[in-house]
Parts: sequence; structure tokens; C-alpha cells
Amino acid sequence: MRKKAIAIGVMVMLVMTFTSVSAAQEDVTPYPGCFCPDSPLYGLKIALENIDEAVSHSADAKLDKQVAHAEERIAEAKAMIEKGKPEAAEKAMKGYTEKTAAIGETATKPNVTEKGLQHAHLMLSKHETMLQGLIGDPNMSAQYKPALQRALNNRRTAEDTLNRMRAKRGPEEVPIVERPEASPAKGEKKRDKKN
Repeated sequence: MRKKAIAIGVMVMLVMTFTSVSAAQEDVTPYPGCFCPDSPLYGLKIALENIDEAVSHSADAKLDKQVAHAEERIAEAKAMIEKGKPEAAEKAMKGYTEKTAAIGETATKPNVTEKGLQHAHLMLSKHETMLQGLIGDPNMSAQYKPALQRALNNRRTAEDTLNRMRAKRGPEEVPIVERPEASPAKGEKKRDKKN
């Protein structure tokens, strides 16, 4: 019976780990899952996320996953703050710091595209708004603010790396693909082009 419960727990965690986290708004929605930083299975969740990133089909996909996982750390921190668990909130913010360092490292890879860098930049800007919102919340206990501020500073470091890489590469040239001339509809004659 216990083995079944563990197997079900691991399966649920796998499903939750491989789903993308994104909020349509700038507000931070607390993480609704059961594998928060106060869970004994949290380390396993993070390990599975890291494996998911490592097996990404492209550097851009890896960067997207890292940014989504970083956003999830913010949501976990908010959930832990709301539960009054400062150590667990600190753990989530430490995870955010580690993820932003990984984002910076991935951004330096030569096969990351300008589009990938732009998307990561956009999402990190969203993270900035989310973190500033938490820090500026008048109901936020002062004990949480140092960890949130460190996370905000590390976000800026990752953003600086993205900006450096974008500046270093310059704009990517998009190949111009000529469209083939459309065939005439059935029964119509092909018109001659007059210049």
C-alpha cells in the first residue's frame, strides 16, 4: 500500500514538473502544488526539472524551461510567505538565484537565437515586476525582504548577461524566402507580368 502511495506521489510530481508555469498577469499567484520547498520531495522535484532542462531539444527550449522554472520559484516563495514559513521561502529564493545563474550560462551558448534571448529578457522583466511587487507589498513581513531583494539583484545579473549577448551578436539576419508564384485557378490563364 505504501509503495502505491509513493508511486502515485512520484507520478503526480512528474506531471506537475513537466508542465509549464506562466501567469498571464504580473501578479504572483502562489504555487498551488504540493511539492513546495517545505516538502521532503522538493529536492527530487528540482532534480527532475534540471533533467528536463538538460534534455531540451534546443538551447532556446532549455532557456524557456529555465525561465519558467525560475518563475515557479517566485510562486513557491509567495506560497511559503503566505504560510509563514521563512526558511522555505528562503529556499525558494535561493532556487531562483540558482536558476537565474543557469539562465545566464545558457544565454552564452552560441546556439541560442536572438528570439530565445528576447523571450528570456521579456520574462525576466516580468519577474522584476513580480519581485518588486512582493518587496513593495506593505503587508510583507520585513524578514522576507532580504531574500526577495537578493533574488531581484540576481535577476538583474542574468538580464545583464542577456543584454551583453544580444549586443555582442547584433541583429540576426532573417533569410528572405521568395514565395513561389501562385498557379492560376482551374480554367484561368496565367497572366503575364507587365513592367
